[in-house]
Amino acid sequence: MKIAFIIEGFGIGGTELNATRTLEALTRRGIRVNVIHLHRDGELYDRVAATGHQMWHVPIVPLRSPKIAISVATMASTLRSIRASVVHTQDVYTNILGIAAGRMLLRRPVLTSRRWKDEVPRKELTPLNAWAHRRSTLVLPNSGALTTTLVAEGVRKDRIVVHENFLDDHALTLFSPSRVAEWRAELGIPVEALVIGCVARLSKVKRHDVLLDAFARIRSSVPSAHLVLIGDGDERRALVERARVLGVESAVTFTGTLPNTPLSQQLFDVAALMSENEGFPNSLIEAAACGVPLVATPVGGVPDVLVEGVTGLSVAVGDVHATERALTTLLHDTKMRLAMGAAGRSSSVERFSEESAMQRLLGCYARASGHH
Repeated sequence: MKIAFIIEGFGIGGTELNATRTLEALTRRGIRVNVIHLHRDGELYDRVAATGHQMWHVPIVPLRSPKIAISVATMASTLRSIRASVVHTQDVYTNILGIAAGRMLLRRPVLTSRRWKDEVPRKELTPLNAWAHRRSTLVLPNSGALTTTLVAEGVRKDRIVVHENFLDDHALTLFSPSRVAEWRAELGIPVEALVIGCVARLSKVKRHDVLLDAFARIRSSVPSAHLVLIGDGDERRALVERARVLGVESAVTFTGTLPNTPLSQQLFDVAALMSENEGFPNSLIEAAACGVPLVATPVGGVPDVLVEGVTGLSVAVGDVHATERALTTLLHDTKMRLAMGAAGRSSSVERFSEESAMQRLLGCYARASGHH
């Protein structure tokens, strides 16, 4: 079975990180993949190239361009040349192009991915993705919550297989408390701080504004609280200014993007994610794996990892007061923090292991190839 992986690019995002981890996990199992990519740029390119999988660059033009037919034909030609028996697309653009090239032109089995609910670069891509999913051999959403969305788009339930994100086995090895303290010091985080942290790109949909507003209120009752925002994006300048206006800039650390290994969530006492919508957030799985309790909005696949009152506390989207109360509760109650963190760690190790994810994925490939 010759597998073709198609991904748009190599920036640091949930989709790209999950694809990279999958490719690394397949390498560890001696399975070689042909990786077709639309863009060469991105921080993860070298990491993917180091897996030893064959890399193929297929330049892409905008979907509205008359030349898109040439790009699709080029992709089909590449798939033919590598004799792909199963095609696995990873994101918005490659779902559409992969179906057009692999399914429509070559009649190869194609597995498409769904890691988002509504958030796409342009709204006109939503019906195109629905079209691609309906023509897929299998659709792999990363959360059970997305199954309803896919069925509403016309996808047959028997063609939907939930394939959750997973943790690298080595990600479960954490630093000692003294090394975590050193790491905090390197980032300028006070030694005595109780750290609220968020790992997410700095975009409007992640609602860092709610987190900042809640944090400003928390500081009055928990003066040792410190907020660490890991990630970068278009909203950084506005968020830095918001922290200044709120008078908490000295207690907020913007780290920018950090390497995914070691897991930066081990810097936190509480992990927060205030998103308006999500697919299945890697950052919360990673925080739970670090033994850190969660405060997050129950959107998309978040309830799959945040079990209310067990591994964390849920708050409504946009609710500053509820966010303040939940975070303050956990900062004040050390026993609760530790218990929720331990429950999250145990659940993550059991549910999101690399081995179980790879067995599930290879089973999907075998099933799809049987539909050829």
